[in-house]
Amino acid sequence: MKPLMHLVLALGFGLTAPLFAKDEVSLLSVMNVPMSKYGMSWLVPQVRVKVQNLAYEKRVKIVFTATNGQVNETEAQYLSPADAGYEVWEGATNLQAGDEYEVHVEYEAAGRSYKTPAVSLKAGPVFYAAQNVQQILYGRQFYGQTANFTVGLRNLAYAKRVQAHVSCDDFRSSLSVDLSFQPYFMYGYGVVQSPTPEGFEIWTGSTHALPEGCGIARYYYTYDIDGQRFADTNFGQNYVMYRQ
Repeated sequence: MKPLMHLVLALGFGLTAPLFAKDEVSLLSVMNVPMSKYGMSWLVPQVRVKVQNLAYEKRVKIVFTATNGQVNETEAQYLSPADAGYEVWEGATNLQAGDEYEVHVEYEAAGRSYKTPAVSLKAGPVFYAAQNVQQILYGRQFYGQTANFTVGLRNLAYAKRVQAHVSCDDFRSSLSVDLSFQPYFMYGYGVVQSPTPEGFEIWTGSTHALPEGCGIARYYYTYDIDGQRFADTNFGQNYVMYRQ
């Protein structure tokens, strides 16, 4: 694995010296996309973390520090539940292009603060995930009988099969959609090349065969190589798409 160990994840801000994070927070995924339009260039980093639910009131902040010392802070927002006792939070911002950054996450709850050591986030396109296969886009919708799927996966072998498994009746019945490798992923006004320097590939797929009466589609992903299966089940809850 060639992890984005130049990706900064740090946790903590607080009134007293922050504790080094153990299980209180962990990185789920990072996407950093250089964008350009009308002669302007900028970076859009998106950081997703899993935090331990230590209290109802909590604060999760992502701090980007440029090599010139300029600091950009953004508040992460609650995204979804995770494993028992954990939550997924997400933060994104715009940064000046051309600089490299350090990023750390500060987490405060129950009167304590946590901080992980900072690592650098390079200026070029980045996609990194903590698990071997993970959906890239959240809050997706489908139209009519058509649904689209996008994942990033760690390139563990040349021969692989990647599928989305979709159901409109809580998996009493389902259909499987084969995904295929894509040489790039377009995000806003930017592009992430595939595979990424961190060893991740972008795979996409579509189905036009959802039942006509389907209003809510639930789905998860599998990634099969050499007799092994990896999955992204959204922490056992499955992902959800709503008909538009």
